[in-house]
Amino acid sequence: MANYTKRDERAAEYKASIAKARAIENSPRPRSKPGPPPTLIQEMRAGYRWFWFVCARCNRRTPKALAPFAIKYGFDVPTIDVAMLATCQRCGHVRALLQRPSMEGIGADMMLEPFPAELALQGLTRWASRVTRTRCPAPLRSH
Repeated sequence: MANYTKRDERAAEYKASIAKARAIENSPRPRSKPGPPPTLIQEMRAGYRWFWFVCARCNRRTPKALAPFAIKYGFDVPTIDVAMLATCQRCGHVRALLQRPSMEGIGADMMLEPFPAELALQGLTRWASRVTRTRCPAPLRSH
């Protein structure tokens, strides 16, 4: 009879521990308050030299270096504020979603995705053609 009581006690303890674990899993986890958003200099020191700027309206992804934004707005500007100022060159939508470059490689060979210069160059050539067309009038002809 004593063996059955110990077995029943252990079974009851086991059931109680399972019920406690399930209660912990189902309870809302206390969340810590979010800290301040990272600034441009913090992102650059962390190794991120560029971000993908994604338009929320047309989903266009454009690679942009962070250094020009740091020069224009200052190093202590949060990256969220830079995203608020970005304008899509395709649809004109103001504001962008920022995405860090992804990691590539395995183990010791792991590194950040390289800057896609060919995509940035395409946008730069389109911009340069618009600027030269609109701001530089054709030279006057001499008779």
